[in-house]
Order: sequence, then C-alpha cells, then structure tokens
Amino acid sequence: MRKADFVGLWWVPLLLILAPLLGWMPAHRDLIDFFAPMRGLTAELLGAGVGPWINLANGCGEAWFANPETAVLYPPAWLHLLLPGPWALTAEIALHLALLSLGAGLVARELGASRDGRRVAEVAAWSAGPVLVTVGVLNNLETLTWLPWMVLAARLEDRRSVPFLAAATALGWLGGEPQVWAMGVCLVVVVARRRAEALIGISLGVAVIAVQLVPFLAWVAEVAA
Repeated sequence: MRKADFVGLWWVPLLLILAPLLGWMPAHRDLIDFFAPMRGLTAELLGAGVGPWINLANGCGEAWFANPETAVLYPPAWLHLLLPGPWALTAEIALHLALLSLGAGLVARELGASRDGRRVAEVAAWSAGPVLVTVGVLNNLETLTWLPWMVLAARLEDRRSVPFLAAATALGWLGGEPQVWAMGVCLVVVVARRRAEALIGISLGVAVIAVQLVPFLAWVAEVAA
C-alpha cells in the first residue's frame, strides 16, 4: 500500500481499546451472555491444552470445534489467551471495526472514489447502524470484516492476488458466519478482474479451512437429518 493509504479515519475505532480503562466494555445484544462466555471457555480449554471438541455443558453435548462461532481456529480470538476477558473482547471488536473501515476505504479507492469519498466510506464502515448491530453478534462482524479484503484481493492484477484472496477467504470463514462468508465468495466471483485466479484463491482458502469446514458440514447434516 502507498503512504496515502494511511490518511483516513480507520484508526478511530481502535480508541475503543481504551474503554476498559474507564471501566467500560461493549455489552450489546449477545456479547455478554453468549460470546464472552464462549470466548472464555475456548481460551480456557486451549490454555489447558485440552482439545475443544464438544461442549458437554449443553444438553447431551454440543459441537464445539465444528461450530465456527466458537472461533477456535480464528487468530484474533486468541487475544483471550493473553488478556483479561473485558480487554480481550473490547480489543477484538475494535480491531475488526478498524480493519473493516480500512478495507472499505481501500475498496472505495479501487472503485475511483476521491479522498473525501474514501473517508466517508471509512466512517460509514464503523458507524453505520447495520454494522453497529453486528458488534453484538460477533461472528457476523468478524466475517463481514474480511469481505472488503476479499474484494480487494480479487481486484489485484499481480501475483499477490491468489495468496491474498486465499488468506482473506480463510479468515472470513474462521470469523464464524457461514452465510455472510458465502455471500462474500459469490461477490468475489462477480467482481474479480481475473475470475480463474479468483477461483484458485478461493479454492486454496477453502483447503485451509477444510479442517473445520468438513466437520461443520457433517454437523449440519446430522442436525438436519
């Protein structure tokens, strides 16, 4: 990226990281009673070296590793291994809002927007109502974050496109919302400059996440049966 890429307002959401200093933390929708305990249990199991395969606390056992919402394999969620719960959750949200904002701004530039247009896109990406709603449904926010990066990768016309798209595709899935991820994959195929390379990049990304995708599909088939 050129130096000019770093003149926008994508960094503003990162100020949220300081909220725990004031005794605050996000508490919107499902964060406190669903995602915070889920992140805490996943971190506890990983920290103890225990394979987080099944959650025995729910019913007769519920899939854990196969459920992408648990973010077992999602690197940003590993902040919960290093930080206290409120700090980790706040930092996780702030990081994704900033990445979403930066990605939206870069997509706007790719589509020919002016500097002011790009800044509008960046601000909208972390302040629009539909985005703020996803903060309380963390897997939606985290998968949504990678969609502009998938688009950017598909628009590249050099050798970076395939590995960049593979990485963004994998991270989008691991963020935990399969439906949003699937829509992103379809969007990439539509907007790609080189569709064959885009399909290769997506395929490589799917190969990376197959270790969780295959158990997920088996779990869904079992529940649907």
